[in-house]
Amino acid sequence: NNLIHCVTFLRHYESPFRAVRPIKILSLTMVQFLWGEVNGTQPGDGPRQPWILVHADEIDLDKNKIISRDEIVGEATKAFAGYDTNNDEKLSPGELSGRGGSRSAMGGFLKGHSKEIDRDGNGILTQAEAVGNAERMFVKMDHNNDGKITPEEMDDARR
Repeated sequence: NNLIHCVTFLRHYESPFRAVRPIKILSLTMVQFLWGEVNGTQPGDGPRQPWILVHADEIDLDKNKIISRDEIVGEATKAFAGYDTNNDEKLSPGELSGRGGSRSAMGGFLKGHSKEIDRDGNGILTQAEAVGNAERMFVKMDHNNDGKITPEEMDDARR
């Protein structure tokens, strides 16, 4: 709405100097509009859910509604191996930009968040960093430290 008013207002000015303020308003309106588009945020967007919670069905390989440490570490290891084309237990930017991976949620997570997971910041993602990240995500949800994330712990994470 503001954008339409600004454009209409600008058309009525004959002198470009008299149109400076409306141009500023138009610029700010466009920045706000584009920022929302680039950020992907929309009115009413809530907080993001933990990754494990969103992908629980994929991680729970035995379908018992409980995610074990072995399941998430195994998923991270499998996804890492899918990208590690030269089997050196390190993922270079070239390996991560390829079409490797395990066609899994964890594979997409490694590719999309490699800079965050790269703890030493050297631009190379090691298997230890990938597995360590999966274990940190697991520990955050395993509130009683019993080595498994139960449906009750998943419900707690939704709150």
